[in-house]
Amino acid sequence: MQASYVGILTGDSLRGTFTQMGRATRLSLGRVAALPGAPIMTAPTEPTYPARLALDDSIHRLLAHRVDDLHRARGIVVAILEPGGARRVVTFGVNDPSDARALDGNTVFEIGSNTKVFTSLVLADMVRRGELRLDDPVDKYLPDLKIPAHNGHAIRLVDLAMHTSGLPRVPTNMPMANPRDPYADYTRDRLRAFLGSYALPRDPGAQYEYSNLGAGLLGDALAHRAGTDYETLVRTRVLGPLGLHDTRVTMADMLATRRSVAGPVLQVGLGWHTVSRVGHELVFHSGETGGFASFMGYDRQRQIAIVVWSNAAMPEAIDDLGLFLLAGGGSLYAGTAP
Repeated sequence: MQASYVGILTGDSLRGTFTQMGRATRLSLGRVAALPGAPIMTAPTEPTYPARLALDDSIHRLLAHRVDDLHRARGIVVAILEPGGARRVVTFGVNDPSDARALDGNTVFEIGSNTKVFTSLVLADMVRRGELRLDDPVDKYLPDLKIPAHNGHAIRLVDLAMHTSGLPRVPTNMPMANPRDPYADYTRDRLRAFLGSYALPRDPGAQYEYSNLGAGLLGDALAHRAGTDYETLVRTRVLGPLGLHDTRVTMADMLATRRSVAGPVLQVGLGWHTVSRVGHELVFHSGETGGFASFMGYDRQRQIAIVVWSNAAMPEAIDDLGLFLLAGGGSLYAGTAP
């Protein structure tokens, strides 16, 4: 997802504009005590949301409206994890006009930038095990690449995870031959050439700027530290322990067969964003690829989680829906919804 934050650093605060998918919101940022350099975006608070989640038939009507009336996707799947471990899946639509099979919990979707959360979970796990430190410089683990620095300040692992490295969203030398898979033909030689010639515009850690490039470098650095490839690392450290056996980095045969949120308080952590409301902290991330959109989030206090998948990549396709449902349905009970 295209996103950026441009602001002026004064003391412990940043003031500027957060832009994502063409929408701009003026936000001020302060530092998170637990992780130096992590921004906090603040804005007026809103009323609390109801503790209960929307009923399945209400969610189904929302999905039908988005697919049939708004034409935002051909199909959408919502998965809900409730306190105590109860799970439910609500779907509407089909895979494709030429494929009339109804969607279900086994339908395969690409999750795009939500992969960043898996990368940051690996980072947190490796820190917990003492295998590395958050403030380790990236070039410690990628000696074959010339990682740019600024004023003697090196890019650290935490800077990549929190999008404060100073690296751009994508490298400027991408061929972009296939818009549906723009990174497919981006080689390590191209990456080496870009990093070797790129000048950081600011010190790492000074400013939030969403970077797919930085997230990719983080995954590469962690895999090199672990002595394995990225897919194996994520599978052994995250997917296996969590029982996510149908989640893959590379499409397997078995699988082949079958926005900016203008939240009241937005924080940026290790791969996650959080929106704080009165009495609620909603943790989430979203992603898009060529043809898919995804959202996943959770509320630790109420012990619920929401995942939404769509088989169309459109600006703000499902982010507002995911946050709406995660917050308990909001104004759904009053007859209005996003």
